[in-house]
Amino acid sequence: VRASASGMSSASPGYEAFEQREELTTRLRNVLREYAVGPSVIREFVQNADDARARRFAIVLDYHEGRAPPTTGSASAADDELANLRAATAGPAVLVYNDSVFREKDFESISSVGASGKAADATTIGKYGLGFNVSYHLSDLVTFVSSDSFVAFDPHGRTLPHKLLGLRSNFVQHEWASAQPELLAPFMAMAAVTGWADPATPAPCTMFRLPLRTKVQAASSLLSTRAWSADGVAELVRGFAAAS
Repeated sequence: VRASASGMSSASPGYEAFEQREELTTRLRNVLREYAVGPSVIREFVQNADDARARRFAIVLDYHEGRAPPTTGSASAADDELANLRAATAGPAVLVYNDSVFREKDFESISSVGASGKAADATTIGKYGLGFNVSYHLSDLVTFVSSDSFVAFDPHGRTLPHKLLGLRSNFVQHEWASAQPELLAPFMAMAAVTGWADPATPAPCTMFRLPLRTKVQAASSLLSTRAWSADGVAELVRGFAAAS
């Protein structure tokens, strides 16, 4: 079949794909405008736990200073597709824990921006599932563990393999306890709170980890130009506690 100058084959019906699109970072930036930066950010995490009917909830600040991500094309990045993800998640972060476990429909819901199973569930108090996206006020990259799944969301497509915007892995099946211990280590450090001490088994809880946006990241972020420190997040937590 011979292609024409327009890019359509001579056997085409006379049209080509021409679709309206919206970048994920643009959609999320617009969502963030609906949620003011302040104690309400913490409130959304609490509401998410309530939606999941969790009985326990905790926020932990990780002050650990990580290393800078390897540059594109470096040996470490070339040898290991997850090297950039490990490095990007190694710095100061906020961890949000609750003792519920994601169901499959929860994974489907959280991956759909602006859509959620909450709309059909009158017992939940979140705003159509959009509340989770307050995470991007603080971070350009969200990771979480629930049951046997590790999930990473990177709306910019800068740290995941092949410029993916998100990935999910069964860390038990793929033996991440030995293959990717650095990605699981921050979650395992919560063992005193969660009771989960063996990464070769599913986590009986859900833990989100938000590496805080640095000044360097803020300079090129398409989500927010505000950088955060662990102390800054601590102020948000105190503000929420005082208002509760």
